[in-house]
Amino acid sequence: MAGTTRVPCHHNLVVPLIMFNLPLQKQQYYGPLITIVAAFVLFFLGSVAESHLPFSRSGVENGEWWRFITGNWLHSNVYHLLLNCAGVFLLWALHGDYYRIGQYFLMLTLYSLMVTVCLYHYDPSMTSYVGLSGALHGLFTWGALQDIKSKTKGGWLLLIGVWLKIIHEQFSAPNESLASLIDARVAIDAHLYGAMAGMLWFVIVTLINFRTKRED
Repeated sequence: MAGTTRVPCHHNLVVPLIMFNLPLQKQQYYGPLITIVAAFVLFFLGSVAESHLPFSRSGVENGEWWRFITGNWLHSNVYHLLLNCAGVFLLWALHGDYYRIGQYFLMLTLYSLMVTVCLYHYDPSMTSYVGLSGALHGLFTWGALQDIKSKTKGGWLLLIGVWLKIIHEQFSAPNESLASLIDARVAIDAHLYGAMAGMLWFVIVTLINFRTKRED
């Protein structure tokens, strides 16, 4: 129609993101984006990934140590995949201002490792495990602590909230509806170990930075 100015399509996507003040620098969103893409790729590899990558107690005992890491990147079904990818997205929207690519993948790797190593040593009934939820609890806890450190409103509320959730999981009956949806046992201990890993990493980095400043 005459007199109408058309806005380019990409503006329709970018403008809402800017309005919500989302972290849109490459260093901030590349890590979560690559994580989501990798999770989808591994999911659609199907039996190839399922044979060699899930955390498996018997596999680890046969020397397949990589399963401590790779199992976290696989998912039991499409609902499990979508739930965890939504978690990656929401955590980026919440705490992406603190993300840097190398740091992001280092944290994911360390949290994943702590989750599965702890499951291996302290939960003998857990013979297999897949999913990012444990590592995501680590990212959430670390992000809440970063909020507290930077005096961002809501940091304490987020930290208390995630630990109340974890404590509730520890003392309540398993969520059967969620287990049915994702076609897998909900590994509540993975959430506990992930959150502990997030707190531990925050403390370690804070102490290192404090010592470095003192030496300067």
